[in-house]
Amino acid sequence: HLSNQVQWKPAPSTTHSENLQVKIILEARFQAGLRYIDEGFPQFIANLKSHFRQGVHGAAAMNCNPFTRGHQYLVEQASKQVDHLYLFVLEEDRSFFAYQDRFTMVQKGVEHLSNVTVLSTGKFMISSLTFPDYFNKENAFNPDMDFTYDFDIFVHFIAPVLNIKKRFIGTEPFCQTTAFQHEAMKKSLPPQGIEVIEIPRLQHQNQAISASRVRALLKTKN
Repeated sequence: HLSNQVQWKPAPSTTHSENLQVKIILEARFQAGLRYIDEGFPQFIANLKSHFRQGVHGAAAMNCNPFTRGHQYLVEQASKQVDHLYLFVLEEDRSFFAYQDRFTMVQKGVEHLSNVTVLSTGKFMISSLTFPDYFNKENAFNPDMDFTYDFDIFVHFIAPVLNIKKRFIGTEPFCQTTAFQHEAMKKSLPPQGIEVIEIPRLQHQNQAISASRVRALLKTKN
């Protein structure tokens, strides 16, 4: 597993120089592995580089299926805490709303925020390649789900390119899979230099706004 290679720890008997050499080799293998898995990865990183700005930045990743006032509130709150916020929209088309529709909704919903850039996750954030259990969350909960690959790509490649120091998430009272991922994120990212900030969900009529509830209401034309 590529993510396990990056997390290699040196043996007590090796020298600092030897440790550094092994680490460089393993990180090179990790990068080569990403290129082997998907030839689009270098272009994905190049596109991120084109959006680089000076300052300390944050990131949030959302499916937005559909984009709600709850999502909008989270983005507004997050944007106040960083110089610039990179908002990643899940690209994989396995949702009730098509990717392009979701992306357009997000763009229109945050156009009043001058320090927010909307980007695609591509295949490298919360995708069937990096976190397949996310797309089965409405059918079953897998306590053995593995999102280390997703975290590794974000920490070692995406965050450094955009100088992301904060990852924003919303409280998750409904989805067990997402809540589990968030708890793992709180433990895994801070040691890597990325603060995880959880923002309480916006409520309406004493109930947290939920995209899944919006979908249910749409189905009944309510």
